Amino acid sequence: MSVTAKLDISTPGQFQVTGEQTNLSKSWEQYLKKFDYYIKAAGVTKDEQKRALLLHVSGQEIQDVFETFDDQGTTFNDAVAKLSAYFAPKKNISYERHVFHQEKQQNGETIDNYIVRLSKLAISCEFHDKKDMVRDQVVNTCRSAHLRRKLLEQTELTLDKVQSIARTFDLSETHSRHMTEPTSSQQNDELYRLRKPTKQNQSVATGNQQHNNGRGPKPGWAREQPGRAFEEPRRAYEQSTGYKQKTAICYRLW
Repeated sequence: MSVTAKLDISTPGQFQVTGEQTNLSKSWEQYLKKFDYYIKAAGVTKDEQKRALLLHVSGQEIQDVFETFDDQGTTFNDAVAKLSAYFAPKKNISYERHVFHQEKQQNGETIDNYIVRLSKLAISCEFHDKKDMVRDQVVNTCRSAHLRRKLLEQTELTLDKVQSIARTFDLSETHSRHMTEPTSSQQNDELYRLRKPTKQNQSVATGNQQHNNGRGPKPGWAREQPGRAFEEPRRAYEQSTGYKQKTAICYRLW
């Protein structure tokens, strides 16, 4: 019984050749990683077995592509190199560098994560010094103007130094924010202060209650209801003089 059968190791499956060239290149790289894990787990060590297993497991479409090569080589590495060159897209260095320089630090993204993302993009840019280009891009496009000033103060700034300064800066910003945020007890005290009636509110409430129990309107009623400032005296006058009744009698006589 083989090692594969004992461990019940599933194969990476067949590789689909159709798709855009750029996506195929990335998919092929990922497929090779899966295949490498597979042959290690299965205990396949002989070169000719790895070569045959790659062409068998990857499927009919890979076999058809491989058969078109004039020089197929004889080793496993030869087969991998030929297929990788076939799927490799034609690079446009100017465009790749344009994409790199258009990148900016995203909201909520740490400098460490931003550096990782830029480093991946820089691979296809073929920069003479990738670390220096990543460093400059971080300084130019980081979201914090305060952090940018701290970086520009350095005379000999390297990418490692950028990471160190950025980590210290992010940590200090977090600590400062936590120190200035009110605690739960402070928030409760503030809510109690806002809900607790003041002397002015108590006097207003007492005055309103007294006037409501009496005959007169509560204080400030004329400001709250301007129309009543004229309505109340008119009604009092009509009740005292019988103005409405007299008017009604005149109407009937007329």
